[in-house]
Amino acid sequence: MARLLVLAATLWCGVAGLPAVAAEYRLEVGDVLEIVIAGTPEVRHRVPIDYNGEASFPLIGEIPAAGKTLFEVRELVKALLPQRVYKIRNVVGADANQIIEPHEISIYVAEYRPVYLTGDIAQPGAIVFRPGMTVRQAVSIAGGYDVLRSGQGSTLVEALELQSRYHTLSMELAQARARVWRLRTMLGQEEAEPDLSGLPEIDPDTWAEILRIEDMQRQADEQEYENRRANLELAIAYADQRVATLEDQLESEREGAELDASDMARINELHRQGVVPMNRVTEMRRAALLASSRALETSVAAEDAKTEREELKAELQLLDQTRRVRLLQELEAAKSRMDLLRTQLRGAEDQMLVALAARTDLTRQRQGNLQVVVFRNELGERYRVEADEDTELYPGDVVEVTLHLDLPVSATGEPAAEPAAQ
Repeated sequence: MARLLVLAATLWCGVAGLPAVAAEYRLEVGDVLEIVIAGTPEVRHRVPIDYNGEASFPLIGEIPAAGKTLFEVRELVKALLPQRVYKIRNVVGADANQIIEPHEISIYVAEYRPVYLTGDIAQPGAIVFRPGMTVRQAVSIAGGYDVLRSGQGSTLVEALELQSRYHTLSMELAQARARVWRLRTMLGQEEAEPDLSGLPEIDPDTWAEILRIEDMQRQADEQEYENRRANLELAIAYADQRVATLEDQLESEREGAELDASDMARINELHRQGVVPMNRVTEMRRAALLASSRALETSVAAEDAKTEREELKAELQLLDQTRRVRLLQELEAAKSRMDLLRTQLRGAEDQMLVALAARTDLTRQRQGNLQVVVFRNELGERYRVEADEDTELYPGDVVEVTLHLDLPVSATGEPAAEPAAQ
């Protein structure tokens, strides 16, 4: 009794899995059959129909299946399989022979050949066939109709790239706005909080991170400027000290040179009087010349130190001017970058609106401008079927969808020409 119940349930599953045209459906290469023996679950096998149109069943081997109905294959298996002896292991571990009865055999289609969709579909390709599937259901599984594939716009991938580009431009615009804020702050032109007007919506955490990075760059720039300025001020202070030292030394050496000159004049007078010998006069001349030379060298060194000090002061003054000019140039470049990004962002928005409008237009126009053609293969013959969204599909059908959108009307009232192929 239990085996009969299992058999009845199995047969019901086999019938439930058949398409609406089960009585007429012919198996083809790519269909997968499943054989079930009631009460013997270890015999359950999935059997694909291979390229040669044959299905390899356990205990039987290969039998021709392509072009036959499921009923014909089932009857053929029922005729061949009961002639085979199936060995099973009983509860005590010994082998036992089991005869398979025809009424215990059930065969049904486990997987049908896929349906293929092409044309103006969001995701063209193969989809799993389900009994009773219509064109409308198949298109829905494939992501719906796609006006962007209809030859009057970019592909779906390009639309996704456009959305990604919009996000990238939004981020770059936010970064440019933060850069403008940083430069204006460094120039003393802006308050602590940046103005976010004109920016697309951006995640607060992302915006806070952008500002943090710009603030770190501001601190690094100001630290470098302060270090450079401190080094110049220290060098100027050292130059001031050196100039003061050289000027004191020069004054002392000049006084010594004047005393040596006075002593030399006195020695020369004594030499004329015959009181001082000539070698004494020579020594005084040498001393006077040496003192004069030292004073001259000290004077030159003092002038060099003054020149170096003035150059350092000029460099310090130029440091402020150069930094301000650099910041102004960077600010102008950042503003130009912002203007460019705003223009590109508006362009991306317009393109996205065009795509959205085209999809909306498709929704309005689809009923009267949708062409569906089904290419079907039955019994080795291929033929074309004019279909609509409610047409029921067969396994292996190739569905070609074409959208014909209304062309815009020109100023003359004539339909505008289609855009030239790129």
